[in-house]
Amino acid sequence: MKQIIAKIGLLFFGLVLSALMLEVVLRLTNVATPNVRRIDPETGLLTLQPSQDIPLRAACLTNTVTTNQYGFHGREYPFDKADGVYRIVVLGDSFVESMQVSLDDTFYAILEDKLNATQGLSYKYEIIPIGISARGTYLNLHYLTEYGLRFQPDLVIDAFLVHNDVYDDFFNGTRSVVPGFDHAGNVVLDIATSVYVTDDSLIEQFFKQRIISNSALLQLLYKKYSIIKANQTVRDKAVEDKSNLEGSVAIYLRDYSEAWKDAWRKESLMLRSFKKISVDNGAQFLLVSLAEGYRVHQDLFDQLPDSRKDPEVFDYDRPEELLAAIAHEHDFAYHALLPYFRQQALTTEDHIVWSCDAHWTKLGHRWAAESLYQYLLGHTELLGVSSVQEDL
Repeated sequence: MKQIIAKIGLLFFGLVLSALMLEVVLRLTNVATPNVRRIDPETGLLTLQPSQDIPLRAACLTNTVTTNQYGFHGREYPFDKADGVYRIVVLGDSFVESMQVSLDDTFYAILEDKLNATQGLSYKYEIIPIGISARGTYLNLHYLTEYGLRFQPDLVIDAFLVHNDVYDDFFNGTRSVVPGFDHAGNVVLDIATSVYVTDDSLIEQFFKQRIISNSALLQLLYKKYSIIKANQTVRDKAVEDKSNLEGSVAIYLRDYSEAWKDAWRKESLMLRSFKKISVDNGAQFLLVSLAEGYRVHQDLFDQLPDSRKDPEVFDYDRPEELLAAIAHEHDFAYHALLPYFRQQALTTEDHIVWSCDAHWTKLGHRWAAESLYQYLLGHTELLGVSSVQEDL
């Protein structure tokens, strides 16, 4: 009996020692870094760790993410706005979070520099990014009211990722709160902390907040578990709605299910609320749809499964058409990056996304900044001036 206990103890010791060694390796190599994000105790919303240099390493890239005092990958600006300053707040998911490139290589930093270097613009421009991965329009509205409006913006930009924003709002199995609407069709924003209410027990919540968040190894394992759990949730829902079998790719279907038709109708109402909240607080509103690699580069599109390339089933330009119609219906500005990206892609063999990561490279960020810059110079009312020429 003693020998059995000794063997079990030795085995347990070996497992613990192996786990500790793996933890050290993960931290030293930056493959997994604990405490990258936190729940802001003031707002109840998720942000990056504030005022940090966060290392990021993947198979094809390394980067150091510099965060500001609010926990976002952006330059440091106070809430108070100085005279002569025109502020642009950009909200979005991981494409705005932009952890794959340095701060000065992000599209919003490049755009800010280009605007301030343009003669004839009478303001100093400050662009404040508020980006956290896996946010859809609904959560972006929360970030607008809790953070964005405090910067006293003159222009609010919602960076809309076609690939998964609608999906994250209405079909993502990891979301515990879905958008609600009042009798007038305006989105109802629950208290910020309710966004993160889960069905987990108190023990599970404590385990995630106090133990997993402080371990690189446990974070890596939990991430894998969450992906498997979310995929299973989607498969379970697919019994009731076959469109979920395609996950977020269902947004490109020519023939939407009733669930997706309803999701687009509600997405339209949320974007209307985005404009209303912006305007009610003295800002203009601009919707910008982003460009994914497989919709820009033919060779990346060719790598998609054949089941996703049937032109009779899928229309990869349809979301932009729907967003343009929504913008027209609710009378707000809209700019799609996709046409510019496709045009530029004809001039180079380089990709806008990393080979191991679907997010933009420096090239993708530069194209995004250039496309936005050209659009804004053609719509100078969004920059607070009647025209560039008149201010020369």
